[in-house]
Amino acid sequence: MYSNIITWVDHSTSVNIYDTITKKQESFNVNNTIPNGTDGTIIAGKLYVMGGWNPCVKTTYEIDVSKKQMVQKQDMIKAKCYHSLCTLLYQIFSLGGFDGQCLADCEVYDTISNTWKAIPNLATPRCVCAAVVFGRQWIYAIAGYNSSGDINSVERLPLPGNGNWSNVNISSMFSARRMLHGI
Repeated sequence: MYSNIITWVDHSTSVNIYDTITKKQESFNVNNTIPNGTDGTIIAGKLYVMGGWNPCVKTTYEIDVSKKQMVQKQDMIKAKCYHSLCTLLYQIFSLGGFDGQCLADCEVYDTISNTWKAIPNLATPRCVCAAVVFGRQWIYAIAGYNSSGDINSVERLPLPGNGNWSNVNISSMFSARRMLHGI
């Protein structure tokens, strides 16, 4: 139903929709300003946007693209920006981020119960990393940035998120980088 739709926000009050089949683009305004430094993801046709800065915030918004409505949901546990998101079924995992320093904090949002829960911290604090769920068994945090600069390490957490993060030894890994996105 939504596989042909691309949505994005431009850190204002505007949500943009592009239909890849009809090649039509439209925009609509929402009732709150979406801050810079947010991250977002789509679950069941709804766009979830959370975090951001100016100053760091912990707000979570659910944007129903079909109804063109935005609703504020339960706040994140920690205010942060430049965190990374990945999803599994109805859950959204938030990894790391920045609040004046790079963070190791991780949490998971349940879109059905509208609740946030802390999960184990990353082994290496990082922001703007790639976050990926792989095989419904692992969450990966790949590269990113911390107080040492761009990083090239990878770590993973077993799902459902109640173990510990462990480093993944990839001796021939790419050069250090940030602002990645996992698919």
